[in-house]
Amino acid sequence: MLIVTEAACSYVAEVLENAEARDDVAVRLFIDDDDLSMQMDRQRPGDSAYDHKGRVVLVIADDVVAEIGTQTLDIEETDDGPTLAFC
Repeated sequence: MLIVTEAACSYVAEVLENAEARDDVAVRLFIDDDDLSMQMDRQRPGDSAYDHKGRVVLVIADDVVAEIGTQTLDIEETDDGPTLAFC
């Protein structure tokens, strides 16, 4: 089971706010060549959704969640600033 921390949801909410994204737009996580990638998208049937303060901020297709397995999505500090990472 995938666990998404409050810090990760807060980070994604900030990304959406900075992009001035509409309320029905979230960040979609997907696997691209074994790397974690993100893009703006809307929630679709068959997605797991994660919210922050009542707004869906993160969506992941259920098959991707199954592929990820039991991990925790959190924030990792890098030289370029914070980013999402699996722990």
